[in-house]
Amino acid sequence: MQIVCTDGNPSYAEVFGEGSDLKHVVTKSDTCLVESYNSVLRYYLARLHRKTKCYSKSKEMLRLSITLLAYEKFNLY
Repeated sequence: MQIVCTDGNPSYAEVFGEGSDLKHVVTKSDTCLVESYNSVLRYYLARLHRKTKCYSKSKEMLRLSITLLAYEKFNLY
């Protein structure tokens, strides 16, 4: 069984509630790490900044940009 962690927004209960094959866990501690990674991505990649004209026009370019960032900054590959 897969687990989905959210911050408790009521809209998540509609998607991951009864009838879903995912276990829905409402906790802030498990979402902080994800939010910190999102913040780092937005900091380093202009295409992920909010309210900007710099954005990826294709999913492939977004994937390649994130892969390049992971390679250069975090040595993940």
